[in-house]
Amino acid sequence: MRAHDGERLAAQFTNSALLQRAEPGGNIKSNDLSQFAGFVSQTDKHLDEKLLAVTVQQSDNLAAVWTPYVFYLDGKLSHCGVNSFQLVKTGPDWKIHNLIDNVHGDDCEQFIKQYRTDG
Repeated sequence: MRAHDGERLAAQFTNSALLQRAEPGGNIKSNDLSQFAGFVSQTDKHLDEKLLAVTVQQSDNLAAVWTPYVFYLDGKLSHCGVNSFQLVKTGPDWKIHNLIDNVHGDDCEQFIKQYRTDG
C-alpha cells in the first residue's frame, strides 16, 4: 500500500480470495479485491498499515495469521483493529485466500499500547 502498487498487492492473494470486514452488529461486508487494488494504485493519499503482535499458526500448506493493526492516512492515525488472514501455499508461494478484519471502536492509542511489542 505504501508504494501505491495495487498490482503487487493483488498478487499476494489467490484468484478467488475474499476480502471482508466484520462490522459491528455481526454483519460481514465483502469488498472487491480488484477495486481495492485500483484504489491503492490511484490514490494520492499516503497509506500506511502497521502490524502489531503478529501470531502465525501453520500446518503443511495452510496457515492462519492474526494481527492487530493500526492504519495511518497521510501520517495521521485513521483507525485500528484486527486482521485475520487465511493463507495457502500454492507452489513455492504463500497466498492470502481470506482476509477478514474489524475496526476497533474505542481509543486506538490504548489499543496500540495493549498490542505493541517494540517496548
